[in-house]
Amino acid sequence: MRYRKTIAKCARVSGIGVHNGEPSAVTFHPAPYGDGLVFYGPDPIVADWKNITNTVLYTTIENTSGHSVAMVEHLLSACYGLGLTDLHIHVEGKEAPICDGSAKQYYQTLLEAGCVASKTEETLWAVIRHPVRVNQGNRWVEFSPGKPLFSVISTPDTGVVHEYTFDPFVDSFQHDIAPARTFMRLCDVEKIKKWGYIKGGSLDVALVWDKGTPINPGGMILDNETARHKILDMMGDFSLQGAFIAGKVHALNPGHQLNYEALCALNQEPNAVSMMTWSQWQDECFQQQPVSAKQSVFGA
Repeated sequence: MRYRKTIAKCARVSGIGVHNGEPSAVTFHPAPYGDGLVFYGPDPIVADWKNITNTVLYTTIENTSGHSVAMVEHLLSACYGLGLTDLHIHVEGKEAPICDGSAKQYYQTLLEAGCVASKTEETLWAVIRHPVRVNQGNRWVEFSPGKPLFSVISTPDTGVVHEYTFDPFVDSFQHDIAPARTFMRLCDVEKIKKWGYIKGGSLDVALVWDKGTPINPGGMILDNETARHKILDMMGDFSLQGAFIAGKVHALNPGHQLNYEALCALNQEPNAVSMMTWSQWQDECFQQQPVSAKQSVFGA
């Protein structure tokens, strides 16, 4: 993850929007190193936390002209997992396709397009300097200094507790996180429909819980699947920082609104985060290592 990456050729994912129920598609195009992740509809929308305008059930970003794209978190998570930093993303429709409710199809499509790393342009890292925590009732998200790590406790239904920890330098995003599907409780379905959402919802695009058990044929496809999906969502939402997170993220039942509030708090808290290139961060890590451990600084 040392150097900035784009893709070698165009790639496309099509399907439906889970909330508006309409056909949608995104086409990924290679981009110059340094452009960042930019969505194109009528005009550009930069993937930036300051452009977040809605976090009810999903994440929406919008530009100053009022053009927006919804459900960006799953495809952005795939970009984070692949280390992709520079893409032009052309959107057909107002909402990115839900696919199977995970990041698997996005990840596989981008992987097959080929990842091409710069030889000189380095990635940016948001280095966490001191703990920042946001709470919403008994739910919370916390950033703290340390080696990059995502750790979540999720309670998808009564009596069910899922826990999972993901190390982006050791574990496999492709196998451990990307396939984890979005989820909800069966008792909430009609209420959410009355709000005007999940018009394209089905058991093909979400893990649905009832009385402590998924009603989907075959049940969960990964152990602790809901905690893994919450990590998937966090990686997508936190990619809107415009940098990889160099620190620990711990959370209890996080959601898109809480993720957004955590990003706001991180950037508004004085000296809570430093933006550094890979080399700057590695040099700092190296200086902080005991002499006997200076070979253990993160590999590229």
